[in-house]
Amino acid sequence: RKLPGKPRVDENLTLGIDLGLKDFAITSSGLKIPAPRLLRQKIDRLNVLQRRASHHRKGSGKRRKTNLRLAVMYERMTNQRNHYLDFLHQLPPTWYVKTKPPPWSWRILL
Repeated sequence: RKLPGKPRVDENLTLGIDLGLKDFAITSSGLKIPAPRLLRQKIDRLNVLQRRASHHRKGSGKRRKTNLRLAVMYERMTNQRNHYLDFLHQLPPTWYVKTKPPPWSWRILL
């Protein structure tokens, strides 16, 4: 029995995407999409709030307010971590168009 051959791949219409940790994605044309550094952006503010909370007297109003601010910061960090891929919606829609031409002809659509 003869096996079917592999379909030919047109290199002009193919886009390769490499996902990673340092850069979120690197396309075959060399376009790099940096990975968001969510924790590194918030770590300094988190340290300040934790230090403030530890310096206030237990049971005081200032400590309660500071702990509330700290809880809000933790909530934001948790939401960012859980909704990590939401930053893809903020990418310009042309990042993939810049890499390769579209796989269809405009004459066919018109």
